[in-house]
Amino acid sequence: MNTGNKYAELLERWFNANESEQDIQQLYEQLKDEELLPDLIDALEARYVQSDNQPYDYAKTSLIMKAIHEYEAVKEEKTVDSGRGNLRYIRKWGWVAAAIVLIVSIGSYQLTTKITGNQPYHLAPLGVDIAPGKNGAVLTLADGSQVVLDSLGNGVVANQNGAQVQLNNDELAYSLVGKSSSDVVYNVISTPNGRQFNVVLPDGTKVWLNAASALRFPTGFTGHERKVELTGEAYFEVAQNEKLPFKVIVNDKAVIEVLGTHFNVNGYENEQLLSTTLLEGRVRVHSMKDLNGSRNNGVILQPGQQANINQNLSAAITVINNANVDRAVAWKNGLFNFEGATLGEMMKQLERWYDITVRYEGTIPEREFQGKLPRNLHLSQVLRILDEMGIKTRLEGKVLIIE
Repeated sequence: MNTGNKYAELLERWFNANESEQDIQQLYEQLKDEELLPDLIDALEARYVQSDNQPYDYAKTSLIMKAIHEYEAVKEEKTVDSGRGNLRYIRKWGWVAAAIVLIVSIGSYQLTTKITGNQPYHLAPLGVDIAPGKNGAVLTLADGSQVVLDSLGNGVVANQNGAQVQLNNDELAYSLVGKSSSDVVYNVISTPNGRQFNVVLPDGTKVWLNAASALRFPTGFTGHERKVELTGEAYFEVAQNEKLPFKVIVNDKAVIEVLGTHFNVNGYENEQLLSTTLLEGRVRVHSMKDLNGSRNNGVILQPGQQANINQNLSAAITVINNANVDRAVAWKNGLFNFEGATLGEMMKQLERWYDITVRYEGTIPEREFQGKLPRNLHLSQVLRILDEMGIKTRLEGKVLIIE
């Protein structure tokens, strides 16, 4: 029996009414004697994240947290003097408790619970608060006029050069209904902070836009290629058409060539890396600097790979095999995925989704996080979870200060 299954069975016995003192002792001893914390996290995630039917048990989950804290104290005491490599290990796994807080919060944030300590408190939003982001966008038509999609009901929004633009359940779709002129007409759909939206392009390609993003595209694809321009982050499901290759221009720094595929592009200009993560099919990624040199064919990605371009330093493309695909597309699936994220990276996501500004008092703490959170939490709920992990904050208007 593998350790993951052993933990899963132990947890089920523990969370059921017939758990025994022997089961609890077994868990404690395993935590203290074996480095099996990743398996415990997997088992908890399977219980709270992958199943919608499991009730959250504050008291018993708190015992798990206590066991982890005890394990970490023993582990750090044994290895604190054994070299820098082990210190890095401790700093990483010292945040395993934070992972449990994040994972368990998915199953508990609607309940009156506290993950650790003796007194439960409400995770419901209290006092002055900021609601999570929602569906919404601004459509800029060819004549420069703008349509705020948040406030519109279903129906025809506009007609653009032979294309009918229709809004249906928070998705904007373009369909050719008439004869278009020879001139190419462009529209732009943009999402401010705190908004996300979906659009179906005239060729049937589906695009999900994350917050603080914009997509410029023609109302009808002509010529020998389909070309769109992106700033920010988007997930693409490209309609296959071998005669018309699909290209995404990102920040004038990269070009992604596609035939038919599913991929995510993170091209926020305030991020160091411009990342393309492939889920299905094949894409070729070019650095714009290399293209201008006209001698580079870019790199071809296979599913599960990620191409990174440093937006500040060079045109070199770094390919990561076995990339964390779940983390790349978590936003599309309604989650924050903070696996391996620094505090600074986490705060950038919160800034865009809650439309806030983050300010630090002093230097940014060098901490690495694990775990996931639903994006429909109010900001106060996220801040309470951060408080559990020792991250002290205060909210002044729309400025979040990290103390």
